[in-house]
Amino acid sequence: MSEASWIPEGNVTGHADNLLKQFEEDARREGLDLSEELIILSEAAAAGWPC
Repeated sequence: MSEASWIPEGNVTGHADNLLKQFEEDARREGLDLSEELIILSEAAAAGWPC
C-alpha cells in the first residue's frame, strides 16, 4: 500500500480493462456504491491512506 497510486480510468489499457471490470463487479457484489467519486478500500485505510 505504501507504493500504491491511482491513475485516471481513461489511462487504463490492455488487460487492465478486464481487471477494472472485475473490480467493479466485485465491488458491486460487496455492496460498494461506485457512483461516489472516491472509494477507499479497507486495506488502503488500514495502511494509513486518508479517508
